[in-house]
Amino acid sequence: DVPEIKAAREYVMVLQQFMITEIGGQSAIVDPNTIYPSPTILPQIAINGQVCPTITMRPGEVQRWRLIHAGIADQIPLQLDGFTFHEIAVDGLALGTSVERTELQLFPGYRSDVLVKAPQVSDVYMLRSQITDSRKSIRKTTTSQSNVLRVVVAGAPLDMPLPRPATLKNFATLTDSDVPSDEQLSNTRQLTLNFGNPPSMPHAINDMPFDPSVTPFQPKVGTAEQWELHAPGHPFHVHVNPFAVPVPQGDPNPNRWVWRDTYFSIDDSTPLRMWFRTFDGKTVMHCHILDHEDQGMMQAIEIMPQTVTSWELPDASGNLVSSDSPEGLSTLVILHRGLECEHCAGQLKDLAQRRLEFKDAQVRLIAISPVLPADPQQFSFKSVGQLEFPMLLDRDKQVFKRFGCLDRDGA
Repeated sequence: DVPEIKAAREYVMVLQQFMITEIGGQSAIVDPNTIYPSPTILPQIAINGQVCPTITMRPGEVQRWRLIHAGIADQIPLQLDGFTFHEIAVDGLALGTSVERTELQLFPGYRSDVLVKAPQVSDVYMLRSQITDSRKSIRKTTTSQSNVLRVVVAGAPLDMPLPRPATLKNFATLTDSDVPSDEQLSNTRQLTLNFGNPPSMPHAINDMPFDPSVTPFQPKVGTAEQWELHAPGHPFHVHVNPFAVPVPQGDPNPNRWVWRDTYFSIDDSTPLRMWFRTFDGKTVMHCHILDHEDQGMMQAIEIMPQTVTSWELPDASGNLVSSDSPEGLSTLVILHRGLECEHCAGQLKDLAQRRLEFKDAQVRLIAISPVLPADPQQFSFKSVGQLEFPMLLDRDKQVFKRFGCLDRDGA
């Protein structure tokens, strides 16, 4: 929806790493399980299955590159001669700004959306994977520079603008204001996640190899948690809910936090903060070096539904109605915005038409909203007959909060 982004030609670039060595005078691809004991074997980087393919740009053209690190060997630090990366999203989550970078650090599982603007000078420019310091390498080895992509800039010049960072603000998927505060974490657990390789269990989390029947972490819907990540050499990935990571000191990102679903920590410990707002059920977290995951470096998470305690709310006449169901009945709670919302009113009318079905199924209906009309007769929906279930007022949205039924602005 941003004009400057919409006008840009888009490329999806899947980066993979093939471990190649010389066997009998011929090149051969190495079994991934032998990568880590053999740091001298260097990865050959391919984009969409091609080694150093070529793309074209016109001078002054802006393109959107959607980069996906689908390799398992090591990070890929990318630099593009004569260009600056303008990062607008990570892991599929829009940043709400544009971050200028001269180098992109991609670890296995990372995704980065960048805008690139070609120089006005026609020439051949190289996207390169730079030398990796062994202290920052997953395999603890220094890697050499290699060419990844050839960019040919030629043709009639264009003058395509880049979006101003401020124009992207409203497109942020999540912001600093969405990060759970210390107060919101006060009643939740702070978990320690140790990814490691104990001798008896080569690939495990907290000394436990993967067992789909075991769910050591059971957060509740509507809660927030902070996890302390200890995963040297292992990119951490979690399904369903993204997490917030503090922006490193000196990073050009103007935000205090960045939202991701995959993270590689060079430091000993990294705090991850996340909400479990909407979905319950089982999911997983794992190392995104996928042969590590396949050998057991994964754990199941079971997100538990929120338990809602009993409550009483008034109807339009001020009479209190309890959530406790009469014996033999179940209660279906309908949370809605109010009758001024045409969609909500239409849904309530549909339920009213089906009220006999619910009665036969021994289900009681209760509708709750933050605002009620002053005239109780407005509840009757005369066109479809009497509504015949209570319309209750939850002015402070307490029941909404208990069910986790609020958007991020509290509405």
